[in-house]
Amino acid sequence: FRSFFENSQGLMCTHDMTGAFISINTAGAELLGYTPAELLEKTLFDIVPPAHHASIHTYLAEMETTGRSKGLMTTLHKNGSLRVWLYNNTVERDGEGNLYVIGNSVDISDRLRLEKDLQRTKEILENTNQVARIGAWEILPEKNKIFWSPVTCQIHEVPEDFVPDLTTAIHFYKEGESRQLIEEVVSKAMEAGGSWDLELQLVTAKGNERWV
Repeated sequence: FRSFFENSQGLMCTHDMTGAFISINTAGAELLGYTPAELLEKTLFDIVPPAHHASIHTYLAEMETTGRSKGLMTTLHKNGSLRVWLYNNTVERDGEGNLYVIGNSVDISDRLRLEKDLQRTKEILENTNQVARIGAWEILPEKNKIFWSPVTCQIHEVPEDFVPDLTTAIHFYKEGESRQLIEEVVSKAMEAGGSWDLELQLVTAKGNERWV
């Protein structure tokens, strides 16, 4: 256990039922910007921002009553930056029968930041497309699935939760030259790749004709 504890690349620690550290691995201490010796003089309240101290009280109460807790915890790096951890902790008893907590955490700060950046990019793209009235769609042939963006649904005058299949999507195009052309280019794209730029007519779910 000691070898596993010391060589873990995440944050592993033990603390008493008040949150005071008993032990911490070297990698975990470094991720917080401290040495293990420095952290042994601190408690959870010293490394968690004051705005989150109420969550620490809730966490300690949960450990006291249920013997385990898991979730997200925000900490302060020694340099003042915030880190977010996914933790899964449990209560054990030492050789004298005293309760203490074994903590196992993974730093997910970068993953959360990436997810937020992706969400922000998605929102900007959707807003831009909304203003420009540009719809997007995607076909996944191997799964026989089609994705329509919200603007594409608006253009076709269907609800945003509308899920078409390939046949349904193509049949929105006006029968004749428009439908024939879209069938040809989609087929060629799925077989050999390539791109196209066409102006075609479709008939919306409400029966309105539109050029796209």
